[in-house]
Formats: sequence, structure tokens, C-alpha cells
Amino acid sequence: MGFGLAVKAFFAALKNDGTAERVAEALNGGPTAKNGAVPALENAKETKKGGDSTVRRGGSDATSALALLAALQREARFVDFIKESLDGVDDAAVGAAARNVRDRCASALERFFEIRPALDAEEGTAVEIDAETAKNPVRLRVLGRSAEPDADGKVAGRLVHAGWVAKKAAPPVWAGAPEDAAALAPIEIE
Repeated sequence: MGFGLAVKAFFAALKNDGTAERVAEALNGGPTAKNGAVPALENAKETKKGGDSTVRRGGSDATSALALLAALQREARFVDFIKESLDGVDDAAVGAAARNVRDRCASALERFFEIRPALDAEEGTAVEIDAETAKNPVRLRVLGRSAEPDADGKVAGRLVHAGWVAKKAAPPVWAGAPEDAAALAPIEIE
């Protein structure tokens, strides 16, 4: 689930500047990343945009997203795996390739973001969520009616998913020519 969510967030941020700004804010310790989940980024520069502060590294949001995608391709052949046709490939071969790509992507994402569970509890166990977290829809999604807030604003229920937080945000930074930022992998000839 964490990898799928990361990929979904990546492409959502790539397609929509508003989403990219919200993801950047969350990763850079903004209001949606409370409790020190993401420390301030070293050498980050702050840019004013319409009165709001956003933190950017290594150029535009799109360039940063492309640098991350290129790193996943370089380290795990992620784009190759997603774009290549699986027609005629048996399930065992797909499974073996998927495990390899998954393991290498997990390693890269861990290095860039130090992804950890948002709640240190086993799925399926009874948990109680503090009132501050319970009010934050980015931090908590209540499923069903059995997990309504109590008089103090706390929410108790059965943990379905522990969520994920990034403990840092140090994705790769594009240092090449701007016109080459979209080159995810070089052409190879022999």
C-alpha cells in the first residue's frame, strides 16, 4: 500500500501544481506534517507564491518529480517495468520482476524519505487517536460509524491501516540542463 500511495502521489503532483504544492508542504514540514515528521530541508530556498510559503529544492516541482522518477528508473528500472507489455509473459516471470523492482524502489524511497508507519500499532488492534490528530483528515480517515469522536474529541476503533509518514525529504536534485530534465533514461545502442 505504501508504494502504491507514493506512486499515486507522485503522478498526482506531476499533473497538478496545486497537488504538487500540497505534497511539497506535507513533505517539508508544513501544517499537514505536524509533530516533526519532516524536518526542515537543508539548503532549501523559500519562495513566496500568492502569499503562501512553499519550500522547493532543485528547481520546479515538475523538475523535482522528474528527478525522482529518473532515479527510480536508474535504480530499479521502474519505468521499464510499468511501460513494457506483459502480454505473453507468464505470471511467475512477472512476479519475479515485480519483486526485484519493488525491492529496489523500496530501497530508493527509504533513502530519499525514510518512510515510517504513522502509528506504531498492529493492524486489527484497538487504538485510540488523540483529538488533534482526529481532527486532521490528512492524518486520519474514519471508516464507518463505530469510530466517532468522543466528548474529548478522541477517536477509538480498530486499526485498519497504520498510515505512513516521511521522516525526511531528500529526493534527488536535477543538476543538468533544464531541457534534459524530462530524459528519464538514455537511449542505449550497441
